[in-house]
Amino acid sequence: MFDLDFINLLIRLISITIIGYAIGSIPVCHLISKRRGVNIVEVGSKLAGSSNVTRNLGVLLGSAAFIGDFFKGILAINLCFFIGIEGNLVLIPLIATIVGHCKPIFAKFRGGDGMALLAGSALAIFEIYSILAIIIALLIAFGTQRIKHVSSMVGFIIGFFILSATSIALNQHGLVFIIGYTGVAGLLLAYAINGHRNRNSSIAQKWDNIENQMEPS
Repeated sequence: MFDLDFINLLIRLISITIIGYAIGSIPVCHLISKRRGVNIVEVGSKLAGSSNVTRNLGVLLGSAAFIGDFFKGILAINLCFFIGIEGNLVLIPLIATIVGHCKPIFAKFRGGDGMALLAGSALAIFEIYSILAIIIALLIAFGTQRIKHVSSMVGFIIGFFILSATSIALNQHGLVFIIGYTGVAGLLLAYAINGHRNRNSSIAQKWDNIENQMEPS
């Protein structure tokens, strides 16, 4: 009545999806910043991301934060391959890992925007073809730290465009997978942009309130 191979695949898929969320939830940036006595979600962009760590704690710790988040993406994808989850199904655990990073259960659901993690997943999935894209994205992200809330997203957009174009040109993955991966990346970018917009609006509102309180009645 039941296809045992399908049930086995479903169990593995559900298991790696839960594990993926747990991996994404590892609060790398929180742990690094707390060693310096800083609550990373209370300073700068208020994101637990490598760009915010770099701006507030320096390039060395920012690089360490990036590497930690980057390897979360690599680990999640390689665990998928290890247990036989491949092809389009990889996108499901990948989404769970990204959700874990953005809303980590181990850090009161206050995480980053997932750019470094996605870059790690790209290296695991697209292998050598992703290196150029990641290098360009990193150079842009860490080279434009003075531009608040912009650097990581600009690097992400340009790097992902190069990766997609290269993968399609070389026919490395099926079109359905490329479209699916692009969709995941697009949703992540939309989430990041919306988050930046909301934070900027909140900051502007606080300044308006302060100015109103200072005005003579």
